[in-house]
Amino acid sequence: STMFKFASVLLFIFAAAAAEYVPALVWQYGSEHGVFKAEPALHKYSTDSFRDLLTKQAADKDLIIIFAEENLSVEDFNWQDISGETSFPKLSETTKGPNSNFYSRVDDPFSALMDLQGAEWSDVKLSLQLPSTILKKDFGSKFVIVNMDDATDFEDRPNLLKRHDEIVSRALDAAKSAYGKVLAVYTGHHSSWIPEELAVRRVRSLLQAEEPQNGSRFINADNLAYLYYSSAPTANLGGNNISLTNFLEATAERTEENEDTVTMYVTYDYEGNNVTIIFPFAETSRGYWNLDKISVQWDSTEYFLESTGIYAPFRFSYHCSIDTVFSNGTEEGNTDSLTFTDFQIEPLVPTDEQGEVRFRDAYDCISFFTMPIWSGIFVSLILIFVLTAGIIMIMEIKVMDKFDDPKGKTITVSNTD
Repeated sequence: STMFKFASVLLFIFAAAAAEYVPALVWQYGSEHGVFKAEPALHKYSTDSFRDLLTKQAADKDLIIIFAEENLSVEDFNWQDISGETSFPKLSETTKGPNSNFYSRVDDPFSALMDLQGAEWSDVKLSLQLPSTILKKDFGSKFVIVNMDDATDFEDRPNLLKRHDEIVSRALDAAKSAYGKVLAVYTGHHSSWIPEELAVRRVRSLLQAEEPQNGSRFINADNLAYLYYSSAPTANLGGNNISLTNFLEATAERTEENEDTVTMYVTYDYEGNNVTIIFPFAETSRGYWNLDKISVQWDSTEYFLESTGIYAPFRFSYHCSIDTVFSNGTEEGNTDSLTFTDFQIEPLVPTDEQGEVRFRDAYDCISFFTMPIWSGIFVSLILIFVLTAGIIMIMEIKVMDKFDDPKGKTITVSNTD
């Protein structure tokens, strides 16, 4: 029909303009960087960020080898037959250790690999003799690419991937034996499926503020941390109520112990005295950052304030549309507090490819099941219960027996004028 054709054309247009995310499976052996850091499972990597990640890992390697499928998607890794066997029985075993990591959504990972600094790639033909070729160590370069482009018309995709799984597994064993320090990547040139997200987004992400840098609402601290609020913070410190409207500066620094943790310092002027808020972002072991306590320095006194629930995965910001309060009960029974309205914050935020400063996707403090949703569910359950009870009552109504007795006297109704 015409409507179906129109929808198909729209789907094609959107698919053509969409970013192509391809999975990448990465191993490394024999290196002091052999343990991968935990990452959020559904995080999306740009080409540049994936290249930077691999550049650090490839620095001390004797061999960097890429196994590149023509097409690859997450669905290929999730596929199972009736018996529960996947397309990658061998590689599944090699990914159970800490020396491997699976990146499910990478924007054009092959281009990122081709642009590695100092890389002069040697093309190697895919064959069953690939492991023995690796053992000979005669590539002429430590950068090797194996294009797995031997698909035939008579082989379905699961069997093709199982065959490649066997070859890649044997090649990895040979590489570890021959070179010792190895970085291996299994990925694809293109995605097997239509991507889900457009590369050019025409809607602004949640609270990607358009205020100037280091303004009174959106604050950029040395390109290491961002802070946003819709109105000036208010504080109750030592029994004094103050409003922090006069912003002075914001700085941030990485901690010496861990480069993935940042401390942000935001300074305001209040009646000629500096008020400095210190945000020490902490890293958790699950790939999350959190901010459970801050300190405020004012009038030669430092106030330590706490809050709960301020956390998000790395490469996500935290946002809360309701008031965010940091507080601490003092010995005198008073409460020192600092309140932000429409609060959003994020550490370790890189500038995007267009050079713009903005928050990444937000991890919101309000869960999906809010009070209105729970109220709607509760009312719906009551209505369903009433409807069910009514239907049961109607079904229990029985007809009088005398109307069903075939031997009884027939009831006649005379029609008289």
